[in-house]
Amino acid sequence: MGIVDVQINEINDDGIAYGGDSSLRVSANICWGIAGAGQTYSTYLLFEGITIPAGATITESWIEFNEGVNVGTPGARIYFEDVAAPEIPTTFAGFYAKTKTTNYVAIGSITGTQRSNSLNDVIQELVDSHAPYSNGAMQALITYTSAAGNYCIPKSYDNSTSLCPRLYIAFTAPRFKGTQVIIV
Repeated sequence: MGIVDVQINEINDDGIAYGGDSSLRVSANICWGIAGAGQTYSTYLLFEGITIPAGATITESWIEFNEGVNVGTPGARIYFEDVAAPEIPTTFAGFYAKTKTTNYVAIGSITGTQRSNSLNDVIQELVDSHAPYSNGAMQALITYTSAAGNYCIPKSYDNSTSLCPRLYIAFTAPRFKGTQVIIV
C-alpha cells in the first residue's frame, strides 16, 4: 500500500475566487459560500508532491480542514481539476474555466479538525485519466452551493502553516500482469 499525505505548502497554493468584484485572491482566507448579494466565495487548493503509479486503486482519501468561522449553513462541492499538471488560477474567470472532475463530494461547515467525505471516486477518476504521478500535483476546486448568508472560512496557509488543508490518499499499487519470464 502507498500513502500520499501532503499539506498546502506555499502562500499562493490556496486562494479564493471572490464574486463581489470578480477577483482572484491569494494571501487571503479560503472560503466557500455566499456572504451577501454577489459576495460569492469559491476556493482552490493546490497539493504538490504526489506520487501514485498508473493502475493504482484508491482505497482511502480525504482533505482535512481546521475550523475557522462558520456562518449559517454553508454548502459547497469539492471537485478536482481534471488535468495531469494543474496550475493555480490567475484570474476569477480562469478559476471557473478550469475543467473539473465529473465526480465530487459535498462539504458544509467545519467543526474542529474535520475530514471531508471520501474522495475515492474523485481521486480514482484522476488516477485513471492522468497517472502516473511522480512528484506531481492535484488541485481541489471547491465551489459554493449555499444561499446568501451561509459561508465557511476554514484555516488556510495564511492563518496557520500547520493547520492549513491537508490531502491524504491511500492506494494499492497494481499487480504485475502478463507473462513473467524467470531465467535461472
